[in-house]
Amino acid sequence: MNRFLLILALFCYSHLPARADQVTLTPDTQTQVAGSSASISAAFPASGFDLCISVFPDNPCQETFTLTVISGPDAGQTMTTDVLLPFELGSAFSINDVFVNTGGPGTDVFSGSASGIASLSSNTVDVIWTASTVPEPASLLLLGFGLAGAGIVRRKRQNQVPS
Repeated sequence: MNRFLLILALFCYSHLPARADQVTLTPDTQTQVAGSSASISAAFPASGFDLCISVFPDNPCQETFTLTVISGPDAGQTMTTDVLLPFELGSAFSINDVFVNTGGPGTDVFSGSASGIASLSSNTVDVIWTASTVPEPASLLLLGFGLAGAGIVRRKRQNQVPS
């Protein structure tokens, strides 16, 4: 009887209409210093998931989320996260704080997609990577004052008369 229900469920699953649901990425735009981390959250809709029956322990209900840079200085880079679905399907869920890094200034456009038991389209997120300001003159000036001070202290110690 259980096999019959499983076969019936799989038959129904294979005849479901295609979905047009979308993974929502937030925030839409953010500005970060080049080389730092940006945080992107992905929200998955409840209706994007069909039936998932975990028959074997080593075959869990799993969703793979891929974040891809589709344009910008880091175009082509991808980040993939596997998410186990330990919840009753039909519920919306989200992945918070997917951290991404970049190498240089410019605007990267990220797009996310889901594959596994869902096939969802995605909106895009702009991350504007700005050049960091380098305080070179101030650092060199402080280093110079420190060395000059150390030299003055050493000279005073050498000029002292031992008693």
